[in-house]
Amino acid sequence: MNHLNVRDALRIVTTVFVDVAGSTKLYHELGNKAALEKIDTAIRIICRMVAKHNGQVIKTIGDEVMCVFQELEHALSSMIELQRTFDRDANNLGFRVSLYSGSVEEVNNDVFGDSVNIASRLNDYALKGEIIIAEEMVRLLPNQYSAYAKFKGSACLKGRPGIVDIYTILLE
Repeated sequence: MNHLNVRDALRIVTTVFVDVAGSTKLYHELGNKAALEKIDTAIRIICRMVAKHNGQVIKTIGDEVMCVFQELEHALSSMIELQRTFDRDANNLGFRVSLYSGSVEEVNNDVFGDSVNIASRLNDYALKGEIIIAEEMVRLLPNQYSAYAKFKGSACLKGRPGIVDIYTILLE
């Protein structure tokens, strides 16, 4: 019988989803082996960047990485550095990034909760090179980042009632 290792402590974290943009096209153009090698290299770089900024990789899901940060500022600095690094990448790899802060439940070294679901669903609206947040996150942005939040549009997130206003963090 499997036993869940559920921590009783409520954790407030910033959950981040990083998806390799255009991976389907990459597999088609390069073939499975070459594309997988490129994506694996990119995921290793993401994991190093997350660790560098005091984050924790929770898991990889195909070409996507799910990670958490104790501080929103660390999540933003990590993802901005990642996007800027790959914006100059000659291999033309790029990432779609979404993040959301809130409480999570920890189970067997994984995290679950509404904030995780929101972060995941926001990623559907990110374009290559973008960092996407929901409107309520704009109020939580550290001062040095608040001027870079620009309204992108409104959307219905799958499985959630109502409309969510989405913002992108401009990197320029």
